[in-house]
Parts: sequence; structure tokens; C-alpha cells
Amino acid sequence: MMRTPARRPQSVRIFAVIAACCVFGGASAGCGRKVSEGDCRKVSDHLGEIWKSEAKAEEADGPGKEKAQDVIRQEGERLTREWVEECRKDLVGKRVEEKELSCLLATKTMGDVQKCAESQ
Repeated sequence: MMRTPARRPQSVRIFAVIAACCVFGGASAGCGRKVSEGDCRKVSDHLGEIWKSEAKAEEADGPGKEKAQDVIRQEGERLTREWVEECRKDLVGKRVEEKELSCLLATKTMGDVQKCAESQ
């Protein structure tokens, strides 16, 4: 049986934490730069790569493998699509510290993404 690397509620929490960091951290500091659509896409692409990497590490043989892989692929696509949509809606044009984006883009696991977001 294959275990999925993350569930929807976790991805929603990750976005909420990151959004709060960007909006409140960047706005309160009064410095940094504004989030662009390119930033949204770059973070989304990175999250997608992390998702694929974690999903590949969780692959198992046996009955239903193809179906499980398809579900995980679809969940990864949904995660990245929703990130871009929410980022465009809630973050584009808001101030962010460069270190916040750099931290996100340096992560290697979904757990690291959450830690990075919580540390900001």
C-alpha cells in the first residue's frame, strides 16, 4: 500500500503559514520587495518538485500501484495549481523579505517547507 506524502489540510496550512509570513513579516518590516507572479510560479514549481520527490520515495510495488501513482500525481498537480491561484490572489503585490522566498526555494521536503514558513 502506498502512503501519500501529504494531505490536503497540510498543504492548506502550509499556504496559510507562508501567506501570513509574507504579508505580516514583509509588511511589518517595511522593506524587501513585492511578490510577483513569477515568484508564485517559482515557488509552485519548487513545491511540485518536492512533491514528486517525496512521492517517488514512497512508491511501493503491488496491486493498485498505478492507481495510487495517478492519485498522488493528481494531488501534486492540485497542490501546485492551488498554490499559484492563492499566491496570485493573496500575495502578488505584497511586500516580502528576500530571505523568506530564498528559504522556501532552498527546502528539500514538505516538512522543511512548513519549518521554513513557521520560522519566518
